[in-house]
Amino acid sequence: MDEHETLCQLRTELCNLTQRATQARHTFPGLKAADSMATMTMAHDLGVLGQEFINLSVALKQAARTVADESVKARTYQAKKSATRAAGAMIKNGAYRVAA
Repeated sequence: MDEHETLCQLRTELCNLTQRATQARHTFPGLKAADSMATMTMAHDLGVLGQEFINLSVALKQAARTVADESVKARTYQAKKSATRAAGAMIKNGAYRVAA
């Protein structure tokens, strides 16, 4: 699955969750009794929606990490070599070497 398909799928899932959250909000507009069955149902529905939003957030972060990893692999240069060169130059100029 390429990046575009993944993003389209995640966007569709976000739209579906948003519609469900809107429906839940309109289904229970003015609950007064804290111990009613409707209140319990609303609390459960909102809890489920909240967990699904969290799962979607994790999926978005994983997709972003995958894209970032692929872009790092596609680089033509290695970042560590330049960091090593910079550290070597600092040591030559009198900086202390720190052993890990």
